[in-house]
Amino acid sequence: MNLRDYLLSMLFGTLAALAAVIIVLIMIDPASAGLLAFASLYITLGAAAVGCFTIVGTLVRVRRQEAGADVGQAVARSLRQAIFFAILLLISLFLSSRDLLTVWTVILLIILVTLVEFFFLAGKREA
Repeated sequence: MNLRDYLLSMLFGTLAALAAVIIVLIMIDPASAGLLAFASLYITLGAAAVGCFTIVGTLVRVRRQEAGADVGQAVARSLRQAIFFAILLLISLFLSSRDLLTVWTVILLIILVTLVEFFFLAGKREA
């Protein structure tokens, strides 16, 4: 699969996830919603966020790369970082819904995500 096909399939998946988020927001009453409704909201929102972050990250990395560089590595790194950003976003939204989101919890979450990313980058250099 070339980069264009990958980005198009990621775009269609992201648009489907965004449509699912809109459907969940329109069809579900938060006052009477159960755990399944909130789980579906967070899952669809997470999928949409991963798609958006991956597309943007891949485009930025490919534009900055030299000609002939490994595009697959840029795509893999963009996907990994998009997953981290989406998890950070979802945890922040969940903590905000429980009135537990403070500046310190955001700083701790960012430090945690940064440490995990450094772990992955250090593992790539050793191999």
